[in-house]
Amino acid sequence: MNGRGITRLAFAIVILSFALSTFVSMWSLRLLADQNRRDLARALSFRIYDSIKSELSEPLTVARSMARDPFLIKAFKEEDPACGASSEQSLARYLAAQKNAFGFEAAFAVSAAFMCYYSYGGINKRIDPAADPRDRWYDSFVSSGKPYALNSDRDELSQGRGRLSPEIPGALRGSFSHRRR
Repeated sequence: MNGRGITRLAFAIVILSFALSTFVSMWSLRLLADQNRRDLARALSFRIYDSIKSELSEPLTVARSMARDPFLIKAFKEEDPACGASSEQSLARYLAAQKNAFGFEAAFAVSAAFMCYYSYGGINKRIDPAADPRDRWYDSFVSSGKPYALNSDRDELSQGRGRLSPEIPGALRGSFSHRRR
């Protein structure tokens, strides 16, 4: 082999080596980018999950404690069949205190015995799932047998704005709920 042949061979080897290293580098970078995308998606999904969990954990905890609260249990046991009267003001004060203490937009409780819907402003209404489609959430929730549920609907107390409410069955099968601001 003469000098020119060796130079051409060396040049070809350098070009092939360069092409091969470029291909391997590009392939490695693509694999790395794909792995980074998967890792980022996984980290983002965990962050979203944690955000949702933290937003819902406090209202769920408060609703659970309300369901076991001796004051509410006693108030519902002594509740007036006409929805209100003696217990309305004390229930409204209690719900207003819960709403304000935790910075919630609203707090409400529904008695199972008389289907009275109490809010922080007093008696809101007597719910009637058979007559009012907006009240069907209550029967669905109670009959589900679940320890709690999230209800997404239009809030009658705030001119139809959307809401997401955790609901917990109480000792008297009442529903206790809070909505975040």
